[in-house]
Amino acid sequence: MTMVVDEGDFLKIWLDYWRRYLPDECLHVICHGENPELESLARGVRFENIARNAPYPEMENDRWKMLADKVSALTRDGFTVVYTDVDEILIADPRHTGSVVDKLMRVDVPVAHTLGLEVIHRTDKAPEPISLDMPILRQRQYFRTTSFYSKPCIVTAPVRWGRGGHFADAEKLYFIRGLYTVHLRFFEMNQFRERARARRAMTDAPENLKALHHRRWRESDEGIEDVIAELHAMKCPRIRSMFTLRLLWRIWRTRKKVPNEDGLYVYALCTGDLQRFPRRFLNLI
Repeated sequence: MTMVVDEGDFLKIWLDYWRRYLPDECLHVICHGENPELESLARGVRFENIARNAPYPEMENDRWKMLADKVSALTRDGFTVVYTDVDEILIADPRHTGSVVDKLMRVDVPVAHTLGLEVIHRTDKAPEPISLDMPILRQRQYFRTTSFYSKPCIVTAPVRWGRGGHFADAEKLYFIRGLYTVHLRFFEMNQFRERARARRAMTDAPENLKALHHRRWRESDEGIEDVIAELHAMKCPRIRSMFTLRLLWRIWRTRKKVPNEDGLYVYALCTGDLQRFPRRFLNLI
């Protein structure tokens, strides 16, 4: 399941990926506001239009409550549900046995996380625009680990999520070995600029924006350029690697043993150093 507003490129990537593993009747796309172009692109899958209201302070919180209700209803019918934003793709490490669906079918816990990998477009290393007709990870090979997108996105029982889907009300923390969520927000920097400006006009920024260093793009165009400059200042590795234990340790160490005032179990939001995908990942997306 995913939700989309106007991100046709991301929806195409999401559909192309999941159609390799699942029939259309297993794919659910929610469109936040009517968009005939996206509906045409998603023809054949379960497509649902919901009304989009003018921005208001609790809009994002309410949206995630709605998504949790929809996912929870499907689990009551016995389904395992994966919810990702449209710019997030769940992948399985080819080094481990089984496809992404094989791994999902073996999940036997109420809520499970995957480790987050955020693709970074380094224009100094890959100046060419992205082509959606070629594997994405062959064109964008740099990433950083991130707990922001190590979300509780695999669900087999009713769940409550917080804003952004970063935290859930599940008391126990489970990660599925060999599963990763690849976040594509920064996979094309010019597109990120355009999308960031559009999002500022559509939703209210979080109240604690000043404390969220990585979300300065919500504040101004200058903030967008600051974020891009920081990503380009990161040191590019020469070797291909997949070092994830430090991120796992940070999540386990900082996760609170009691829920916060919203009933969610939270942990530190952090990112790692720049890495380069091992060759076995390059054709996955």
